[in-house]
Amino acid sequence: MESTDTSGILCGFKQDFSVVDAQTSDDLPRIYALIAKAIATSDSDEFEQAMTELRVVLKEHIQRIRALAAAKLSSSDSEK
Repeated sequence: MESTDTSGILCGFKQDFSVVDAQTSDDLPRIYALIAKAIATSDSDEFEQAMTELRVVLKEHIQRIRALAAAKLSSSDSEK
């Protein structure tokens, strides 16, 4: 597989992960890398592979965010 430098592609994205938990923040560099890979490639098979992986990672990330939100809501309800 050809290696492509994608370091500058997503420079406009804020990559401050301090507001999320450790597991969720681990998802974000992977998400950014897959987006960069999809943008950088001109090969349709590599693009489809990156998009397939991105969909999986995003679904997992969304599930973790939902679980965090539910836990936060339930803990704030119990404080009342």
